[in-house]
Amino acid sequence: MYPSFFKNLGPFNLGNISSIIDIISTNIKKDYQFTDFLGIANSKENTLTFINDNEDIKKINSSKSVILCSKKKLSQLKNNHSYIAVDDVHHSVAKISNLFYRNYSSNEINDMADEKEKELPTVQQTAMRANSVNLGKLEKPNRNKGSRGNAVEIALGLNNTNTLKDCKNGDVKTVTIGQTSAVTQLKHT
Repeated sequence: MYPSFFKNLGPFNLGNISSIIDIISTNIKKDYQFTDFLGIANSKENTLTFINDNEDIKKINSSKSVILCSKKKLSQLKNNHSYIAVDDVHHSVAKISNLFYRNYSSNEINDMADEKEKELPTVQQTAMRANSVNLGKLEKPNRNKGSRGNAVEIALGLNNTNTLKDCKNGDVKTVTIGQTSAVTQLKHT
């Protein structure tokens, strides 16, 4: 799963999109459904993507999505590409982004955090896992001081994330033997 910072409000059809931007020409039907609005590198079927005038169309395999482009770029597209041509790609991208996405509300963010926490093991379950894993065989940290902690999380079956807690009821920390460590408890809920 990719991190999601905005809520997708789609699907939308070409009629919805043509109501907010000025389309010069297109080769798709007005009822064509777009499930998402993505960058060209992430394009997939039933998505709308875009290409700027300074990008090389030859390097892009975008036959699976509809391309938003300028009239100038239109002449470079192959006949099999589905397209929407506009005068100003940047302005159109901004308008379409606002149609497809909005920020998550505080309640939605809290609900996502609650769901994520339900999936987490307890500290006790993680400690039991640690007893069955030989953590001494892990590579010593290199320039990336966090590499040891990442390796321990993976060995213990924990998600390698930036959340405040690794477990439902606490966190897992690693230190090198002989290294001093200060732990400060913050009242995060």
